[in-house]
Amino acid sequence: MLAGCSSILSETNPDVVVFNQTGESVEVTIEVTDRSTGETVLSDTATIEPSQASEYPDALPDSGDFSATVQTAGELSGQHAWAVTSEDQSLQVRVQNDTVEFDTVTP
Repeated sequence: MLAGCSSILSETNPDVVVFNQTGESVEVTIEVTDRSTGETVLSDTATIEPSQASEYPDALPDSGDFSATVQTAGELSGQHAWAVTSEDQSLQVRVQNDTVEFDTVTP
């Protein structure tokens, strides 16, 4: 896990990035499950400072169907299902004051 502005500074996108877009530090729990097997492939809890991110560079296989659940200590949560179709693809999660947003980025 690394803190920083991942998609701006990294040459390649990490598999999963969780951004804190609030004005306070946020404790975030993320769990990613392989939908075909039910296996948890990523499970972590991190405290992320404002305008920072937690990166998970090699968290996922190069392809497959996944589901991510993200929850903050303040009970804010969100879920997202997506298909990984490239090793360069990245799931980017943005924790905001009143919502959790998900984007899939492929360079």
